[in-house]
Amino acid sequence: MARTKTFVDLDTASKNLNMSVSAIRKRLQRGTFSGKKNAKGAWVLQLTPEIMDMGRTVAGQRLIKDETSEKITEDNLEKITHPDIALLERENARLQDTITRLLDQQDSLIKQTENEQILRRESQEQVLKLTNQLSNLSERNVNLLEDNTKLDKSQTILKKAVVQLISYVAAKKKKAG
Repeated sequence: MARTKTFVDLDTASKNLNMSVSAIRKRLQRGTFSGKKNAKGAWVLQLTPEIMDMGRTVAGQRLIKDETSEKITEDNLEKITHPDIALLERENARLQDTITRLLDQQDSLIKQTENEQILRRESQEQVLKLTNQLSNLSERNVNLLEDNTKLDKSQTILKKAVVQLISYVAAKKKKAG
């Protein structure tokens, strides 16, 4: 016996897949999902086994009652009551929100880690540059101190030479005069 194809409108599919209507429409246009346009020209999604098994739809979820619950299929879908569907939809939406929040947190932590690594690298480069500059300044200061010491000695020698010259000139004037 041939199975009839089951189609749902995109609003229903959106709620059950916890995806936006536009995301489902794009998948239909790309051929990722099977579907067609109805007589009014609106897209409808075909409930294929792949979509049923995605685990994102009511048809793909297991009932949470116990471990022996049978998988919900197209054949036993009618047995599910509206409160069960509503409960599963709410649980699915809550879990999708949790997953989205955790993925956002993961992305945020990855970005934060990358930024911290960049800052750490930049800080290490700055420390290395400053260390090199300090080393160069220390060498210059030592050289300047040595130069100042040499200058002081030179000034002292020059002063002594000037004093001796003045004494010599004074002595010559006394002898001449």
